[in-house]
Amino acid sequence: MPKKEWDHGYYKALQGILLTRKTNGNQHAFLSNFKANDKTMIKQHRDEFSKRVKNRFYDNFDRGFFSAWTDYTQLLLKTIDETKPKTDPEGQTSIIQYAESKESA
Repeated sequence: MPKKEWDHGYYKALQGILLTRKTNGNQHAFLSNFKANDKTMIKQHRDEFSKRVKNRFYDNFDRGFFSAWTDYTQLLLKTIDETKPKTDPEGQTSIIQYAESKESA
């Protein structure tokens, strides 16, 4: 059962990330204010998410949720290091754009 809760939290975070990216979110959404090319900010968020994953005061759903965010921020850092990221009109790199650029390479 605990693993199922973790999986559900991870899945819900991915759903939220994808939905926000597809709709460009609203002005209050976390990703709307997220600068995907600011390595310092991304590292700070990744470190904060990682701390929450390791914190036993969070339940398995929350640790799964923050694991997805940790993975997402890690992927953003990797895209910055590997290539000059493509940007959308708001200057944000999407995980979909990154995957498409890897497929065409």
